[in-house]
Amino acid sequence: MSKKLLLIIFSICTFSVGAMTPGLSNSAASTGSLASVLHQTTGTWRGELYYLDYQSGQRYAIPMKVEASLSADEETLIRQLTFTDPENLVFATQLLTLNEQEGSLAEAYFRDNQGDCFDYQIVKVQITDENHWRFEFQNETFDDERKALVLHKYERKGNQLFSEKKVKYLDDSKAKFIVRNGSKLTLMEVAN
Repeated sequence: MSKKLLLIIFSICTFSVGAMTPGLSNSAASTGSLASVLHQTTGTWRGELYYLDYQSGQRYAIPMKVEASLSADEETLIRQLTFTDPENLVFATQLLTLNEQEGSLAEAYFRDNQGDCFDYQIVKVQITDENHWRFEFQNETFDDERKALVLHKYERKGNQLFSEKKVKYLDDSKAKFIVRNGSKLTLMEVAN
């Protein structure tokens, strides 16, 4: 699996710290902000990352472990990722932060002495409580060397966190969103 493909795959696995876009309805404003509920994702998570292979069209799953913590100023979520890239143990680091005024989030991803950055706009937020929420964020970027609208969805249901990445190619007027990858993680240990 190429580093480029894994970078695209891990863009779906972000625990993104974000806020509502101005004018975006928050179904549970009294329950707290998106940043506050996402801060509750610190701890040890285990599960799987699944992805659609670009060449074969087949879906694969690989085991994954995530150690999530907050920076000293509690503004950035730090995720240490461990996964197999077939048969090779891989270590990666993600840094995620937000701009609440603009309703945007930024991600930096590092692996094998290389890094990349992504900027997203938060497009939907639904919060029931700190352990039950859902949000979506998107950007225009390249996927499989084609210009695309990339939509990410994250949902927490108790001790489980689900993610999904959908892609719609902008060079095809009839294009529909297709699921590229996602994850299912279970909280194993809450951080102190």
